[in-house]
Amino acid sequence: ATRSDFEIVFVSSDRDEEAFKEYHKEMPWLALPYSNRDGKSELSNMFEVEGIPSFVMIDPNGKTINAEARGAVSSDLEEGKNFPWAPKPVEEVEALGGSLNESTALLVFAEGATAESVKETTAELEQHAKKAMAEAEANEEDVSMVFGVATSKEGHITQQIRKLCKLGEVEEGKMRMAILYIPDDG
Repeated sequence: ATRSDFEIVFVSSDRDEEAFKEYHKEMPWLALPYSNRDGKSELSNMFEVEGIPSFVMIDPNGKTINAEARGAVSSDLEEGKNFPWAPKPVEEVEALGGSLNESTALLVFAEGATAESVKETTAELEQHAKKAMAEAEANEEDVSMVFGVATSKEGHITQQIRKLCKLGEVEEGKMRMAILYIPDDG
């Protein structure tokens, strides 16, 4: 999708300027000059960037729309229909990305379930997720729990979580639920 109402700015974490130049020449967007290491550090601290790559969406007033937009953007590259990629109450597990390292996550693995049961389960989760989002916003805090549904057997993140949580193989017509908490020390 092509849009002209926003700008992407690449902020490099490359080890040296040569690597930055090599990587950036493949990109069609602006970049913070590599020599501006203080600016890079300030932005990384401001947006609490802990891993790369990261993708942060900011509105025209400098307010963060989504500090973990990478997954949402990656899953919407063709159409861009979810622009500006604000967090949804319930995301596809593959779109949660770094949020899984930052927040407790309630995840439903529904890869073998019917479309109707996925829709019903997602609607139920959305009620709880919207309440959590509203409470966080009212208290000017980050959301403490993210909610996700896995609907595809193909996703890398979904497969990893299934393996690490020993959820077993996908069973037709069944769903599994997991609460995932990854402490700061891993």
